[in-house]
Amino acid sequence: MKTKIFICYYKIAPIIENSIFIPISLGKVSLGNMLSDKTGDSISSKNPSFCELTAHYWVWKNVKADFYGFFHYRRLLDFSSQNHLKIFHKLSPRIFQKYCWDPKIIAQFCKTADIILPLLKKDKKNLSLYEYYKKEHHIKDLDITLKVLKEKYPDMAQAADDVINGTKGYFANIFIMRQNYFKDYEKWLFDILFEVEKQIDISNYTPYQRRVFGFLAERLESIYIEYLKRTTQARIVELPLVFWEENAKKYYQQKFKFFKRRFFRLIGLYHD
Repeated sequence: MKTKIFICYYKIAPIIENSIFIPISLGKVSLGNMLSDKTGDSISSKNPSFCELTAHYWVWKNVKADFYGFFHYRRLLDFSSQNHLKIFHKLSPRIFQKYCWDPKIIAQFCKTADIILPLLKKDKKNLSLYEYYKKEHHIKDLDITLKVLKEKYPDMAQAADDVINGTKGYFANIFIMRQNYFKDYEKWLFDILFEVEKQIDISNYTPYQRRVFGFLAERLESIYIEYLKRTTQARIVELPLVFWEENAKKYYQQKFKFFKRRFFRLIGLYHD
């Protein structure tokens, strides 16, 4: 059984690699001899708006495996089942051991599941996914996406409404999927997003908001998984996320900036 988990990079960072973890550079970035999403059947040029989905597309179209996975160089799943601190600052063999990033352990883990996801996340303020998107992004884009989804896949309409009006979802576009689910998901996802791309104008968006298709994909993934839960016997497992931060000082500075931005947005002094 061949399992391939792609670690997405868009900047220089510690290389997380072994026989199952495969680093891949995205978009315009070229990082030495690292695999790139620019070759073969590719949408690499769309990276500013599709984010890590350019890697998803490339792998879907160009790679054969039994299990397909996607992590980010800063966000990975913890296979240890231990209550470890979920942040690390230096990559080392000890870290690989701590979070059980061993090819044999992960391959064995995959034998017990069809889909492996980060833990389902609930909004701290009990906002629905729709309300949160409206607060953080351009809600018309989500409205169009839901309309396209329901037109193309009407049998998923109820799951879509329940997820979007609920307070829990899967984020970061991180997962591991058995081949049949992976191929079905990517075909479904890009069928929707490419249609949405035709219908929205992002030319005046900030660089952050231009990442719209990555944001939309997070909501779509949650809908897809909920639909599977209702209609299939797929074995779905959730694991904690582990975060790499270059150093503790930088980590807390970033946290401060995040909460500062949220505060000023709340009082109307900051706009994306």
